[in-house]
Amino acid sequence: MNSEQLHQIVQKAIRKQLRDEGRYYHLCWWKEKLRCLPTMHTKDAHPVFFMAPGETFAAGLSEHQWRLIERRLADFCESRQIELSAASAAPVRTAGAGAPRGRTQVTEFDLFRLRAVLATAGRRKALLAGPLKQLQKVLEQADIVAPQEIPRDVVTMNSRVRLKDSHSQQDMVVTVVFPGDAQPDTTAEFLRASILTPIGLSVFGRRVGDELDGKIRVDELLFQPEAAGNFDL
Repeated sequence: MNSEQLHQIVQKAIRKQLRDEGRYYHLCWWKEKLRCLPTMHTKDAHPVFFMAPGETFAAGLSEHQWRLIERRLADFCESRQIELSAASAAPVRTAGAGAPRGRTQVTEFDLFRLRAVLATAGRRKALLAGPLKQLQKVLEQADIVAPQEIPRDVVTMNSRVRLKDSHSQQDMVVTVVFPGDAQPDTTAEFLRASILTPIGLSVFGRRVGDELDGKIRVDELLFQPEAAGNFDL
C-alpha cells in the first residue's frame, strides 16, 4: 500500500467519526477496524496511533503528523499481518436517494471541509457567531452520504442553483461557496454566496422543489460537482 492509499483510508476514518472539534480524538484499532474515536470511548487497552484535539483533525494534519501515523500503522500492520483497505474503516451512516425529503443531506467531503471552516474561524468567530452556530447545527442534524451517492437534485458546496420567487416569478442564480471564494457584489448576474450568509445557509443541502421561507423555491440545479463527476470540488 502506498502513502496516498493510506492517507485516503485514514481520512475516511476521520470523516466518518469526527463529530465534535472541541473533544480529543485518537486514531486507533478498535473492534477490528481503524477508527477515529473520542479518547475516553473505552477503558480497555487497544492500539492507538495518534491523538489530537478534534479541531486538529478537522483542519488537516501536518506532514510530520502524517509521517508519524504512517510509521506507526506500518509497524502495527506488519506485526499483526494486517492489510489495510477501504473496508478497514468504520462504516458511514448513509442516506442515499431514499432518505426522507425533509432531512438535509451533506456529502462526507463537504462535511470534512465545513468542519474545518468552523474550526478555523479565529478572530471572525464573534462576528460570525450566528452563522457559525447555524452551520454547526445543520451539520449535526444532516444525513451524511458518500459523494458518489448524493442525489443529483441536492445543493452541495460549489453547486449553482436557480431560485425563483413564487409570488413575483423573478429568479436569481446562486453558487454556494466557501467563505474565501465568496463574491459580495449582489448586483452580479451570478451570485457567489458564502455558506456563512443567510442565503448560503438556506440553500445548502436543499433539493430541487424545496421552498425557503414559504416563498423562494429551489427551481433548478444548474450545476452540481458530484453529478458532473467532480467528487473533490
